[in-house]
Amino acid sequence: MGIRRLTKSDIETAAEVAARAFHDDAAINYWFPNAQRRRDCLNHLFRLLIGYSTQYGEAYLTVPHPAGFAVWLPNDKAEISVRRALGHGGLKLLPQMGIRNLLRLQKMGNDATRLRQAYASEDGWFLAGLGVVPECQRQGYGTSLLRPVLRRLDEQGLDCYLDTEKQANLDYYRRFGFEVIATMEDPKYKITTWGMRRPPQVETD
Repeated sequence: MGIRRLTKSDIETAAEVAARAFHDDAAINYWFPNAQRRRDCLNHLFRLLIGYSTQYGEAYLTVPHPAGFAVWLPNDKAEISVRRALGHGGLKLLPQMGIRNLLRLQKMGNDATRLRQAYASEDGWFLAGLGVVPECQRQGYGTSLLRPVLRRLDEQGLDCYLDTEKQANLDYYRRFGFEVIATMEDPKYKITTWGMRRPPQVETD
């Protein structure tokens, strides 16, 4: 299997893959218990994120089977401003999500931004999204999406950062050289966010 970099014409396909990959995520289920509404909201969210990333960063899809996606942004472009969000369909999120869930999402985004700004290097990259559809997980798709970009960042001497609200992800990312550098608790919504950073890896003989 391989990966290819996405363009604007790929956004719909990639958003569908991403929505399926995150459909059963515990935090997403908490926000959207109704399965159909959850699917619709995720599609809109990922259209925004992937569309933004094709312009300001990089987004990838596995080939020949579109089973997984990855979204990368340079740290200085990782914060999606209101203006930029509106330019990528953000206005459509309001009727889909409702104001209450949109405010929750904004708060989570603001908290994650503070964590990233405190611990990520300015010239590094941010892994803004990685997912594989359920029936294709544990088959190497995630590795195929991560390895080429991580190898390039190593060659350029750049580190990368990610955050996750899923404790089960920590050991997975450690396999690729990421380590937990910060933890943030949100007692109101009972959500823990882990910030993980990966310095450039130097091969030794």
